[in-house]
Amino acid sequence: MSLRVLHAVNSMDRKPGSVSIALDGLVHALSSAGIHSDIAEQASAAEVRDHVNAADIVHIHGAEGAFPYEVAAAARRAQTACVLSPLGSFCANPFEKVDWLSAWKNRASQRRLLSWASVVTAMNEEEASSISRLDRSAAVTVLPYGLTFDEYGSTAADSSADALNVGDQRCLLYLGPIHPVEGLVPLLRAVAELGHDFIGWRLVLAGPEPGVWRGKLEAALAR
Repeated sequence: MSLRVLHAVNSMDRKPGSVSIALDGLVHALSSAGIHSDIAEQASAAEVRDHVNAADIVHIHGAEGAFPYEVAAAARRAQTACVLSPLGSFCANPFEKVDWLSAWKNRASQRRLLSWASVVTAMNEEEASSISRLDRSAAVTVLPYGLTFDEYGSTAADSSADALNVGDQRCLLYLGPIHPVEGLVPLLRAVAELGHDFIGWRLVLAGPEPGVWRGKLEAALAR
């Protein structure tokens, strides 16, 4: 009988930057190794308990909101091995301003979640260091999500490149939300300061647009 892994994720919406995009490949890789996968999104306490009780391993993707904590707590009660991939949730956010009491409560909750995990995966060494500073006893392994680029070598991808008219130009691709808080203004300023050194390059901004920033960014580009 094969192992059953429960993947717990806040949402399977396939938007840019969502872990759901990487889950297909992970599930396929596990299936190739004879491991069965189930995916659980936001659910009631009873549904969470049933999902966890049917699993041999629980893998929590992301640590935002209450759902990851509910799944981890259920796995702890069921004595089921739990893998936690915070996906940057425990890294410092320079744009987030919270008072000291809220920050203390957040750290306490994060430490509790880490203590419930059998192993914690980090996307890179920087995230691993952030997790270790939060809880030195946490078993942290650097294990980024993989991506098979052959899946994106289709005609559709080629036609998208033609639409951008990239040609022989080198391309600097920014993937992320189209929002000033993401650092787009310093990026555009840096490109502008390059002047003639940027000739032969094209800057492409691609991602969701949370707000009405497109027009303002276009005006900044025109200037």
